[in-house]
Amino acid sequence: MKTIVIGMGNPILGDDKIGVLIMRELEALYQKSSKPKGEVVFDEANLGGLLLLDMIDGYDRAVLIDSISSGTYPVGTLLRLTIDDFKETRHISCLHDINFATALELGDKMGHQIPPEFDIFAVEIKPALDFIKPMTPEVEAVIPKAVKEIGKLSLGL
Repeated sequence: MKTIVIGMGNPILGDDKIGVLIMRELEALYQKSSKPKGEVVFDEANLGGLLLLDMIDGYDRAVLIDSISSGTYPVGTLLRLTIDDFKETRHISCLHDINFATALELGDKMGHQIPPEFDIFAVEIKPALDFIKPMTPEVEAVIPKAVKEIGKLSLGL
Protein backbone atom coordinates (compact mmCIF):
# COMPACT_ATOMS: atom_id res chain seq x y z
CA MET A 1 0.00 0.00 0.00
CA LYS A 2 1.51 3.31 -1.13
CA THR A 3 1.01 5.97 1.53
CA ILE A 4 1.78 9.67 1.60
CA VAL A 5 2.06 11.55 4.89
CA ILE A 6 1.66 15.30 4.50
CA GLY A 7 2.50 17.73 7.27
CA MET A 8 0.61 20.92 6.62
CA GLY A 9 1.25 24.40 7.90
CA ASN A 10 3.36 27.49 7.63
CA PRO A 11 6.69 27.09 9.44
CA ILE A 12 6.90 30.80 10.27
CA LEU A 13 3.44 31.17 11.86
CA GLY A 14 3.88 29.85 15.41
CA ASP A 15 1.47 27.01 16.14
CA ASP A 16 0.47 26.66 12.49
CA LYS A 17 3.66 24.66 11.87
CA ILE A 18 2.53 21.79 14.13
CA GLY A 19 1.55 19.53 11.21
CA VAL A 20 4.99 19.92 9.63
CA LEU A 21 6.78 19.21 12.92
CA ILE A 22 4.72 16.07 13.63
CA MET A 23 5.30 14.81 10.08
CA ARG A 24 9.07 15.28 10.44
CA GLU A 25 9.08 13.32 13.71
CA LEU A 26 7.01 10.56 12.10
CA GLU A 27 9.44 10.39 9.19
CA ALA A 28 12.40 10.02 11.57
CA LEU A 29 10.56 7.29 13.50
CA TYR A 30 9.64 5.48 10.29
CA GLN A 31 13.23 5.61 9.00
CA LYS A 32 14.44 3.98 12.24
CA SER A 33 11.77 1.26 12.09
CA SER A 34 11.99 -2.10 10.36
CA LYS A 35 9.17 -1.15 7.99
CA PRO A 36 10.01 -1.52 4.28
CA LYS A 37 11.34 1.79 2.98
CA GLY A 38 9.75 3.35 -0.07
CA GLU A 39 6.15 2.41 0.76
CA VAL A 40 5.60 5.65 2.66
CA VAL A 41 6.45 9.11 1.33
CA PHE A 42 6.68 12.12 3.63
CA ASP A 43 6.08 15.66 2.38
CA GLU A 44 5.19 19.18 3.51
CA ALA A 45 2.49 21.54 2.25
CA ASN A 46 1.59 25.06 3.24
CA LEU A 47 -1.56 25.28 1.12
CA GLY A 48 -4.58 23.01 0.88
CA GLY A 49 -7.62 22.54 -1.33
CA LEU A 50 -6.88 21.99 -5.00
CA LEU A 51 -3.12 22.24 -4.47
CA LEU A 52 -3.14 18.99 -2.48
CA LEU A 53 -4.58 17.03 -5.40
CA ASP A 54 -1.26 16.64 -7.19
CA MET A 55 0.45 15.57 -3.97
CA ILE A 56 -2.02 12.78 -3.16
CA ASP A 57 -2.62 11.61 -6.74
CA GLY A 58 -2.05 7.87 -7.16
CA TYR A 59 -1.55 6.92 -3.51
CA ASP A 60 -3.59 4.24 -1.73
CA ARG A 61 -3.70 6.21 1.52
CA ALA A 62 -3.14 9.83 2.46
CA VAL A 63 -2.34 10.89 6.00
CA LEU A 64 -2.86 14.62 6.51
CA ILE A 65 -1.64 16.40 9.64
CA ASP A 66 -2.55 20.04 10.22
CA SER A 67 -3.59 22.60 12.77
CA ILE A 68 -7.16 23.72 13.34
CA SER A 69 -8.53 26.75 15.12
CA SER A 70 -12.14 25.87 15.84
CA GLY A 71 -12.40 27.30 19.35
CA THR A 72 -14.28 24.13 20.30
CA TYR A 73 -11.48 22.18 21.97
CA PRO A 74 -8.70 23.10 24.38
CA VAL A 75 -5.49 24.28 22.68
CA GLY A 76 -3.21 21.27 22.16
CA THR A 77 -6.02 18.73 21.62
CA LEU A 78 -5.25 16.13 18.93
CA LEU A 79 -8.30 15.43 16.76
CA ARG A 80 -8.97 12.66 14.27
CA LEU A 81 -11.21 13.94 11.48
CA THR A 82 -12.94 12.58 8.39
CA ILE A 83 -13.53 14.11 4.97
CA ASP A 84 -17.15 14.71 6.01
CA ASP A 85 -15.89 17.14 8.64
CA PHE A 86 -14.82 19.42 5.76
CA LYS A 87 -18.16 19.58 3.92
CA GLU A 88 -19.58 22.49 5.90
CA THR A 89 -18.79 25.14 3.27
CA ARG A 90 -19.77 23.99 -0.21
CA HIS A 91 -19.59 27.27 -2.16
CA ILE A 92 -16.62 28.50 -4.16
CA SER A 93 -16.12 32.23 -4.17
CA CYS A 94 -12.46 31.87 -5.11
CA LEU A 95 -9.97 29.00 -5.36
CA HIS A 96 -8.42 29.97 -2.01
CA ASP A 97 -11.47 28.99 0.00
CA ILE A 98 -12.44 25.72 -1.63
CA ASN A 99 -12.91 23.11 1.06
CA PHE A 100 -11.08 19.80 1.02
CA ALA A 101 -14.17 17.67 0.33
CA THR A 102 -15.04 19.77 -2.73
CA ALA A 103 -11.42 19.66 -3.93
CA LEU A 104 -11.53 15.84 -3.79
CA GLU A 105 -14.77 15.72 -5.75
CA LEU A 106 -13.37 18.06 -8.41
CA GLY A 107 -10.11 16.12 -8.52
CA ASP A 108 -11.98 12.88 -9.12
CA LYS A 109 -13.96 14.47 -11.96
CA MET A 110 -10.71 15.85 -13.46
CA GLY A 111 -9.15 12.38 -13.54
CA HIS A 112 -6.97 12.45 -10.44
CA GLN A 113 -6.51 9.11 -8.72
CA ILE A 114 -7.81 10.02 -5.28
CA PRO A 115 -6.67 7.73 -2.45
CA PRO A 116 -9.48 5.51 -1.22
CA GLU A 117 -8.24 5.91 2.37
CA PHE A 118 -7.65 9.12 4.32
CA ASP A 119 -6.41 9.63 7.85
CA ILE A 120 -6.79 13.25 8.88
CA PHE A 121 -5.37 14.60 12.13
CA ALA A 122 -5.41 18.14 13.46
CA VAL A 123 -4.15 19.86 16.57
CA GLU A 124 -6.32 22.60 18.03
CA ILE A 125 -4.41 25.90 18.13
CA LYS A 126 -5.15 29.55 18.82
CA PRO A 127 -5.41 31.60 15.64
CA ALA A 128 -1.91 31.72 14.12
CA LEU A 129 -1.31 35.04 12.42
CA ASP A 130 2.00 36.19 13.89
CA PHE A 131 5.21 35.56 11.96
CA ILE A 132 7.94 33.66 13.83
CA LYS A 133 5.91 33.56 17.00
CA PRO A 134 7.07 30.69 19.25
CA MET A 135 4.70 27.78 19.64
CA THR A 136 2.43 27.73 22.66
CA PRO A 137 3.52 25.18 25.29
CA GLU A 138 0.24 23.22 25.02
CA VAL A 139 0.68 22.73 21.27
CA GLU A 140 4.37 21.88 21.47
CA ALA A 141 3.66 19.37 24.25
CA VAL A 142 1.28 17.33 22.05
CA ILE A 143 4.01 16.41 19.53
CA PRO A 144 5.20 13.16 21.21
CA LYS A 145 1.62 11.98 21.83
CA ALA A 146 0.60 12.81 18.26
CA VAL A 147 3.63 11.04 16.78
CA LYS A 148 2.88 7.93 18.84
CA GLU A 149 -0.85 7.89 18.04
CA ILE A 150 -0.58 8.72 14.33
CA GLY A 151 2.37 6.34 13.95
CA LYS A 152 0.33 3.51 15.46
CA LEU A 153 -3.00 4.21 13.73
CA SER A 154 -1.74 5.17 10.27
CA LEU A 155 1.70 3.60 9.83
CA GLY A 156 1.64 0.58 12.14
CA LEU A 157 4.65 1.81 14.11
